[in-house]
Amino acid sequence: MFFAAAATLSGAERMFCIAMAMLGLVFFFRELEVDKVGPITTYLESKSHRIHEALVVAAVAIGYMVFRWSLVGSVMRFVFSKSAWPFYVASILLLAGAIFDILHGSVSNQIKEEIFECLSYLALLFIAGAICYQQPSAAIRSKSANFLMVVVTVSLFVGACWLTELAYR
Repeated sequence: MFFAAAATLSGAERMFCIAMAMLGLVFFFRELEVDKVGPITTYLESKSHRIHEALVVAAVAIGYMVFRWSLVGSVMRFVFSKSAWPFYVASILLLAGAIFDILHGSVSNQIKEEIFECLSYLALLFIAGAICYQQPSAAIRSKSANFLMVVVTVSLFVGACWLTELAYR
């Protein structure tokens, strides 16, 4: 969704949305847990994958900032403005999940961790959806956009429940 938002924006807004999209990819790979059944899944579960991921993100971020340095100030002004409050809410939810991850001893703490992380990711999804929806030239802006967001949210939770059920069989 942040990539879609970036496609409809320009300047500092696009830079911020691309950064959020990259952060979303990092979160995706952080949460991805696969069984080591082949070379790709073994790589995805290895420490070298995390190192390579960090190097790619750093290279893209540094390259983007070098070529678009004039936009960095505008992005930083937004990050520290009152308008960025939804991102702070998502960050606080993610931080709460990290705290329960540290206290990972009991099942209830694991459940709380996953709930807070899921709420954070859902908040980021809604923020990206709202950014796309607010763009006058955005292709998804229509009366069905609200319905689309509800369908996507319900589908994510149904898919997560289904995958959880498969994992415990």
